[in-house]
Amino acid sequence: MKQALTVIATVLFLLAAHEALANGTRHFGSVSSHAEPEKHEAPKTFVCRYISGDVGTIVGKGDSPHAAQADAAEKCFDKRVSLFETVRGQNVDTDRGQDFIDSCVNLTCS
Repeated sequence: MKQALTVIATVLFLLAAHEALANGTRHFGSVSSHAEPEKHEAPKTFVCRYISGDVGTIVGKGDSPHAAQADAAEKCFDKRVSLFETVRGQNVDTDRGQDFIDSCVNLTCS
């Protein structure tokens, strides 16, 4: 019985060692002095620039091109609303707000 448990334990150890080596993991005390440090890529930030005649240049940033465009669209809308309210001295109505949304959602990044 003791011999069977030893054999089973040995087989399990060999399977674990095989999996670790197959995955490139070093856990068995054989750390090489030439081990390369792990390389971590810096998170990439995407930028969307949109030049508008009425509110100037808008820059959106995000973790993906889509997120950068969405950020630029939101900034575009906010600038247009702010400019309208400053110049006209009144709040944006629903129809005008919808026009602002349509023009900002369809912006093209350069």
